[in-house]
Amino acid sequence: MDAPSETELIDVANKFFFFGVSSLAKALVFRSLAKQALVTRERILAAISGYYSLFHLAMAIMFLCPQMLNAKRRKEIFDVIEETEGLDPSERIKGFKRIDHTEAISFLKKCTSKGFNAKCAHLLEEAKELREYVNYGPRMHVKNGHPIFGDCDKIPELVDNVINQLDGCLLEGIKLLLNNCQFLGFSTLLALEYVEQFLDKPDLFYLKWCSQEMIEKSKIFLAEIFQQIK
Repeated sequence: MDAPSETELIDVANKFFFFGVSSLAKALVFRSLAKQALVTRERILAAISGYYSLFHLAMAIMFLCPQMLNAKRRKEIFDVIEETEGLDPSERIKGFKRIDHTEAISFLKKCTSKGFNAKCAHLLEEAKELREYVNYGPRMHVKNGHPIFGDCDKIPELVDNVINQLDGCLLEGIKLLLNNCQFLGFSTLLALEYVEQFLDKPDLFYLKWCSQEMIEKSKIFLAEIFQQIK
């Protein structure tokens, strides 16, 4: 994690800020979906949503605290945003290695050197394994024209464990940002203020793809975050 010059940080903060806000909004929405899925015992949906909540938390930290990225990667992301006139660097862009799941896990583990809870960093890795498991497992093979399924080597309660730790880990991520990334006007508090606008805008993603209940639950948790960090 290389500290950029003040001039570079100003440029990077301008380019990265709204991607950070967007990632925070995604983290909160997926968190609400995961919590609701757990209530109704839809553990497949809970596992997928829980993972993506943590994944987007990692993305938010990258964008809102870019000095925590190494210099080479920071420049790669900055350059692709500039060259594409603002495309999201998590998209597939020719010639660019997009930010992927492995990078997010590695990044969060490195954040532990700046005070991020190691249990939360490892929780993303655990959540990724569960997300892949519910998508692709249990495996099967066909013998004599009949499907034979493999044993389930994971138990549903593992999903409960991940989802029950989500709120604490999201708050840990916000605290990491507050302690490391107060810079110019692009502070974590400003980013959080923008999140509610991202959830409310009728021309953006969330109002069209989420129920009003999930939007409201995300706002309630956002208000709880503000209370926790005051």
